[in-house]
Parts: sequence; structure tokens; C-alpha cells
Amino acid sequence: AGLSVLVASPVWSDQTFSSNKTDFRIETVAQGLEHPWSLAFLPDGTMLVTEREGRLRRIENGNLVREPVKGLPELVASGQGGLLDVVLHPQFTDNQTLFLSYAHRNSDGMTTRVARATYNGEALENVEVIFE
Repeated sequence: AGLSVLVASPVWSDQTFSSNKTDFRIETVAQGLEHPWSLAFLPDGTMLVTEREGRLRRIENGNLVREPVKGLPELVASGQGGLLDVVLHPQFTDNQTLFLSYAHRNSDGMTTRVARATYNGEALENVEVIFE
């Protein structure tokens, strides 16, 4: 069994660990990310990775794409808040829909929002808040 994770520090990268159930190896999949939080695997193998600071990044063929995905909703990166999860719709192949959770400031203070958007390969379109 294997486990791939995004690590902000190369300290644990490419080491093998043992537990009472299995052995596993941590492998660096990309470098240059700031506080990676969540990832989603696209059907073509590309990974979408959220960075807490508010960027959605792509890893294609093992390389971090320099330019972040455009079109993210307005969010606040503060403390543990920022851009949090990215999840693909179950029929992503047909509708290119994904969901994001993120911190947002409103008149009452900080809150968590969930938005739905369409991903066109480079940017988010039709971003709609579906939960606050």
C-alpha cells in the first residue's frame, strides 16, 4: 500500500515509516506550495490543491503549474482560516463542477462559506455561494 501526501517541508519526504498495520512511504509530489490544505484528483490525473493563503493550484505531470487557478471567490486568510477544501462533484467528468470551502468576513465577523463553481481547466466560472 502507498500513501502520497503534500508536505510543506522536505524533512519527511521519501522516508519509510511503519505502523502496527502497514508500512508506508511519504513521497514529495510537488514543491513550492504554501500551506497546502486539500487536494482533489481530476480524471486526467491533474491535482487541484488549495493553499490556505487563498490560491488554488494545479499539479500537472508531477509539476506545480506556476499560475494559480483564476476566478476564486473573495476570501479571508487569517489564522486557520483561508481557502480550505476542494471537492469534485460526483459527475465532474460530465459537468466540471467542484465545491470549495473557505473563510469569509461578513457584517457579523468571520464565517465559513461553501461555493459551487465550474472549472474550465484554468479558471473557475459561475461561482455561486451555496452555504454560509
